Amino acid sequence: MPRPSRKHDKQVFYTRQALVQGKNLVPHATDAFTAIDDGNANPRFMRMTLSQYPATSGLHSKSKIPLACAMQPFAEPGPGEDPVPVVDCGEDGPTRCGRCRGYVNVFCQFNHSGGHWACNLCNFQNPLPPNYQGDYNSVYGSTAQPELAKGSVDFVVGGPYISRPLQEPITLFAVDVSTVAVQTGTCGTVLRAILKIVREHLAGSKLITGGKRARVGLLTFAEAVRFYDLHSPSDSGHKTLIVSDFEEGFSPLPDSRLCVNVSEHGQQLVGLLESLLEEYGHPSAHAAAKEKQAHLHGGHAANASIAGTALQAAVSGLEACGGKVAIFFAQAPTFGQGILLKQRAETPTLYSTNKEPTMYTDPTLQDSNSFFAQVMRKCCEKQISVDVYSFGDQHKDLTSWSVIPSNTGGTIHVVPFLPETDPGACAEFQQMLEHQTRRSAALEAVLKVRASAGVRVEEYYGNGLKRVRGGELDMAFIDEDNCSVVVLAHDGTNLESTKEVYIQCAILYTSVEGQRRVRVHNLACTVTPHITDVFRNADIDAVTTVLARKYANDLWQNTAMDKVHSNFNSEVVAMLTAYRQFCAKNPTSQQLILPEALKLLPLYALAILKSPALRKNADSLKSQRSPAQSVLVRADKRCEAFNWTVRASPAQLIKSVYPMFFALKTNDNPAESAIKPNLAPSTVSFKDGDPAAFLLCAGTETYLFLTKYTDPAIYQACGFANHAEAVERLAQVANGAGRITAAPGSSPLVATLESHLAEETSFPRASRDTLLASVFVVVAGTGREPDVIHRLTEDQHFGLKNMQPYDDYLCQCHSSIQNSIRHP
Repeated sequence: MPRPSRKHDKQVFYTRQALVQGKNLVPHATDAFTAIDDGNANPRFMRMTLSQYPATSGLHSKSKIPLACAMQPFAEPGPGEDPVPVVDCGEDGPTRCGRCRGYVNVFCQFNHSGGHWACNLCNFQNPLPPNYQGDYNSVYGSTAQPELAKGSVDFVVGGPYISRPLQEPITLFAVDVSTVAVQTGTCGTVLRAILKIVREHLAGSKLITGGKRARVGLLTFAEAVRFYDLHSPSDSGHKTLIVSDFEEGFSPLPDSRLCVNVSEHGQQLVGLLESLLEEYGHPSAHAAAKEKQAHLHGGHAANASIAGTALQAAVSGLEACGGKVAIFFAQAPTFGQGILLKQRAETPTLYSTNKEPTMYTDPTLQDSNSFFAQVMRKCCEKQISVDVYSFGDQHKDLTSWSVIPSNTGGTIHVVPFLPETDPGACAEFQQMLEHQTRRSAALEAVLKVRASAGVRVEEYYGNGLKRVRGGELDMAFIDEDNCSVVVLAHDGTNLESTKEVYIQCAILYTSVEGQRRVRVHNLACTVTPHITDVFRNADIDAVTTVLARKYANDLWQNTAMDKVHSNFNSEVVAMLTAYRQFCAKNPTSQQLILPEALKLLPLYALAILKSPALRKNADSLKSQRSPAQSVLVRADKRCEAFNWTVRASPAQLIKSVYPMFFALKTNDNPAESAIKPNLAPSTVSFKDGDPAAFLLCAGTETYLFLTKYTDPAIYQACGFANHAEAVERLAQVANGAGRITAAPGSSPLVATLESHLAEETSFPRASRDTLLASVFVVVAGTGREPDVIHRLTEDQHFGLKNMQPYDDYLCQCHSSIQNSIRHP
């Protein structure tokens, strides 16, 4: 059965040279490669589903392969890759086409004798500007004019590109200090995580996004919203302002007093966080806080929360400057704005029925003027992005909340309660928050895709505001992980006489350094009239990404789950059937024939159908003893999965839905971990008597599985004497899972583990110690085996129909292909 095999030999890929030489296959998104930009966009930035473009719409329709491009404009360069060059064209800005407004690039044709240049997108003849006149070598040299030599470039712009004061990198944390948040330990964990991030920034070891320009603010909420003025002198080092109006949230402070520069006023911020930790950081201290809250806000229960009003107040505080709001809450609002409405409550009996999607359907389809829709529109207008962190398994109707992050470039996270007694869970949250607050990003961005004659933009799938279908994608905040997909189509023009088509992704943004820029990525694809070339040059990673987004969006738009799965499978079968009919040497063969470039399509399709975004629930929430409960996707978790799926890059998506699985042994060499072959994520990989430990890297979750045969030395590295002692100790732990207690680099095994984590983690900005501490240690015999087993993508779990095994799915595809050929 086809399975992925990653290349770790650090292959070098010349982006333009490969196109010119006809070597159109780009490295897989999960491979180790170094891309040299010699005149075409790095595949980390732009990845087409078809690197050879079908010459006609009929040829494209015949292949059934989606025609789209996955774009990650601010992806981090790989090892050995140059950063995107920055070009300052002066007051006039970059040269643009007078007709289509495309940006000058390496594919434009220049006629010095005629004094004009031809746009490669619309073929319009533009007058040659002075800066492109002169000696050929001086004009076209990669250092003199990078925009004429590189596939990607950053233009510094001003004047008409600036409509408001440039935004600063600002983060405002809104932290729940209600009874639930404090007693579960969640409040203290959040405050300690923020404190660690601020301290490491001040130490210079790990900088917050924006570096020395980064500004941070903090507010807390329970029955009222508390703002902290760090610029006003007081005995405590800060002044507290309490806003008890829960009907309309507002900020009593201007942004200059609410959010301070961390490098200049970090010590005041540290002092504030330490004082809040003294008051709310430990459940034992909560009794005094509860009494104080009840006294100050007589009439309202101390366990109340006005999370919706707090969000409204935080947005109000950033209205004048824009920025990011990160809100953390442990329960749905109990009064004030955004309370959980009866019609938005979780209905346990709807799971596994055709009405289930009503619990996570886009709420703006029914009420475009709800509280959250109004806040979303204000955020889009004022360039404010929102990240939502929901704690615990209580239903909070994150679907309603999600309209804000989904339209502003924000994220949604569902996190278990974080008691101080579970340092591993706290470390897992810590690494996520560290990555979120440190990754490179751009502010107040507008993304626009232009294409050459014969190609039109049809639709965007991405985390931003789409004002017009196929127009632009607006994002208040776009980070290095954010990936958008543009769906393309033929406009009716026959391209058979055309050698290449061009796609240009331009994103206007404000850099965290304080410059207005336009980042332009240019991608060329050769045109082919042959369907065999279309299939030969398909990109499985991009195709998988497009399918995942398309059908997650269908669920979001209230399409029945059965219909989504049926349409998904039909599209997969249609692609494989087209290859068999038009490309296979013997289309009537009884064997399953797969295209080489898409041989992993059935495997990745199955993995997506099992992922939280698209998994079909097999039972209702009320059936507590059913095995289906361990793989049940509840409404809020589905909402989180939707948000992640529509912004994940091809590499992140593949790593998450099809986890990497490694066998670790005591004699492993850490230096060779990168070339260690991955095992099939299936129980067949477990062998009786095998002394290995098994590492499962599934995107944001990492598990180390220890069997009864695992070498005692590995148990000792994990803090246990042996298997029996591990089972006994973990039986006394609340969640039954252990954590790595060894120090980073303390043994070859730990070093090997760290090497794998660094390669596979979704949080590369996290500190080394948090990355290691976040690994779940699952020991056979503790009852936690399902945590690992139901992430083994190739298996059927507990006999559930919604967790079909890989071999059965291959047989299903084969049967469907044969039926399609017999009965077209």
